[in-house]
Amino acid sequence: MAARSTPAAPLFPDPPPGGARLIRRKGHIGPVTLAVLVALGLLPLLLAASRVMALPWDGSHLVHGLGVFRDLGDFLNHHLTLDWMPAEARPKILYLLLIPTGAVMVAFMRLTLGVRVLGVRAILLAIGFRSIGVVPSLSLLAVIIVAVVVFRPWTRRIRLPLYGRISATLCLAAMIMVGALLVAPTLRSEAVWSVAFFPAIIMAMIGEAVAKTLESDDTVMAAWRVAWTIVLGLAIAAVDVPISRFTFQYPEVILSYLVLIVLIAEFLDLRLLEPWPARLSGYIAGHRSWFHPRPRVAVVRNRDPSNVISHIGRPMPEAYRARSVQPYADALREQGYEVKVIEGDRAMLKTLSGFLPPRHTDGAPGGIVLNLATGTQGDGRFVQVPAMLELAGIPYTGPGPHQHALLGDRLALMAMLDKAGIPVPAHAQIRSAKRIPDLSYPVSAWPRHEPDARRAISRDRAALASTVRAIREEYAQPTVVEEIVQGRQIDIAMLGNQRIECLPLVRSGGKKGLRCPARLPSATAKRVRACARAAFRAAGCRDYGRVRVRLVDIAMNVISNF
Repeated sequence: MAARSTPAAPLFPDPPPGGARLIRRKGHIGPVTLAVLVALGLLPLLLAASRVMALPWDGSHLVHGLGVFRDLGDFLNHHLTLDWMPAEARPKILYLLLIPTGAVMVAFMRLTLGVRVLGVRAILLAIGFRSIGVVPSLSLLAVIIVAVVVFRPWTRRIRLPLYGRISATLCLAAMIMVGALLVAPTLRSEAVWSVAFFPAIIMAMIGEAVAKTLESDDTVMAAWRVAWTIVLGLAIAAVDVPISRFTFQYPEVILSYLVLIVLIAEFLDLRLLEPWPARLSGYIAGHRSWFHPRPRVAVVRNRDPSNVISHIGRPMPEAYRARSVQPYADALREQGYEVKVIEGDRAMLKTLSGFLPPRHTDGAPGGIVLNLATGTQGDGRFVQVPAMLELAGIPYTGPGPHQHALLGDRLALMAMLDKAGIPVPAHAQIRSAKRIPDLSYPVSAWPRHEPDARRAISRDRAALASTVRAIREEYAQPTVVEEIVQGRQIDIAMLGNQRIECLPLVRSGGKKGLRCPARLPSATAKRVRACARAAFRAAGCRDYGRVRVRLVDIAMNVISNF
């Protein structure tokens, strides 16, 4: 049977059909809060209207009967105004008033259009355009970007820390601008002379952002972000003159800008063009042999439990939200991968379709997911992300949904290991505190379907009955009790599938804490690795895992963790 190839994705996706889909409410803002926000957004406009009505004009008779409204405007025109500023200071105030306008445009560009720019640096670039003009600004920008791109890899090679790199980049930008001052008399160029008056901190920040983008993304994405940052900076500078003057006369409208940003985030978070850079990169790679994009890895994690349709079942533990995946992302970037950290929620597949689109030439996957997600809520949390990735056809690391389901069931895991001939502690399941079998105490107790719950040690029947009731009340699950095995605790981390590589053994626990590598006789270490590999295969693990072994005289007991 011939294999059926996946059709290649279009270079640029079609826009969403119909106008109704262009407004999508997230539901993060309740109706009362929304009403308050709308009222706050309209209030400054009403106040501005009252100011206009209070001004002397020929049509004042048309607003007869609105005396209170005009009195309010007259009060604002006399007390809430910037007209008292001296003329020489007003340009600086206009630069300050450029920021709210730019903030609205940056929010719309990033959230609605889905165009990644260099953050708020577009606003800073607009200030530069206003300061010295477009051509000198772009010329200086090009020189500093080239210098920083050449200079930054050396600073990383010598392991200069973050603030050292930022400080060195700032000095480099200042040095280039001072150099322009030194050569300006010789060149007799007004443009070269004017670059010295461009804010050096702005150029340093832009150069640093471009260099960082080149390190974390491919060339296409870096060019995309720089180009759109320049376009946005030009747009902000173009519309700023009338808008800033309006804001100067009616400063209360800054509150309306703030409300508008919140409403854009709530109703217009569409990211319409977000997949375009990745598709463009794949298109160029498929048609130009000289272009080799960086391999892409999406690190999927769970930190924010709010992006669900409704809350049902037990939420993920609070401890997961505090875990950082930044070390993994940084390590992958240092190895030359393009990395993006993505939340494993209901919006995950949409985000992944933009970052990992299929290759334009043959429709093959455009990257892989490093699955570090724990799920959002419910008993099957660990299965959620692998199942979604299977559905979408996106390759990922770690166990599949079926294996995750088995690994999340402590009783089933023990049964699988026991059936494979791997020694495990004596164990039993208890459904009710009234039906506790005869056991040798002390024992450890766990919820059956909560693999990361802390174990509870019970030293007699009454304590175990109390633990069983607490687990039933908190988790709505039966309890799995296990014999407490005494002995040295060895952790074995493993990589691979057909061939499984064991990393150096780690002895944990005890008064001496962690010890790596663990000091074991070679024969014992060999048996520990063999036992760990057998447990890895029996449990259905894939790609990587960790097994914990207790050494009891000669026998070994596998007690956790995969």
